[in-house]
Amino acid sequence: AVSGCRGGRFCASRPPWRGLATCRRQAATKAGDTVGDWTELTAATVTNALPTDMATLYATWIDVNPGKVARLGELVAETVSIYRAAVASNPSNELDVALNTVPTTGFRHALNQIMFNLGMEMGVQFAPEVYSLITRADIWLRMVESGTLTPVGVVQGTPSYRKPRNWRVLRWVKIDRSCS
Repeated sequence: AVSGCRGGRFCASRPPWRGLATCRRQAATKAGDTVGDWTELTAATVTNALPTDMATLYATWIDVNPGKVARLGELVAETVSIYRAAVASNPSNELDVALNTVPTTGFRHALNQIMFNLGMEMGVQFAPEVYSLITRADIWLRMVESGTLTPVGVVQGTPSYRKPRNWRVLRWVKIDRSCS
């Protein structure tokens, strides 16, 4: 784990079968270069973000299967193209000119998908909680494709959960039963 990391639920010091996402401090120090709303995602970025046990397993897997050396690069390229295509499907979004970048808001989702796919190819048995990370990534992609979520360019703000000013005015609608 990174110095200063509290070893939280998604800390990289945890075994790969316990969760894929890295802790925020590690992601900030090991992630690719961030330019505006876009973050570089390369095979080196993924290799640096792998949890310790999974990185060791990956190195062993490469030693045993030398023909798989380029597989991580292929997974990264495929994931980057999927994320960029999702952003491009909504005309209100603008793509970054660098072809190896993903929206910063989707970086962690893309990273989790790559690590998951790599782990599946290596035969890693993941905990059920890991599958929820992949489901969240799929939901994020669908929301971007449908235009529900605009990951770049437009500042959307956050929802407000304040009580409405005239909260006592809100009442149930009465149904006139005499009309039935």
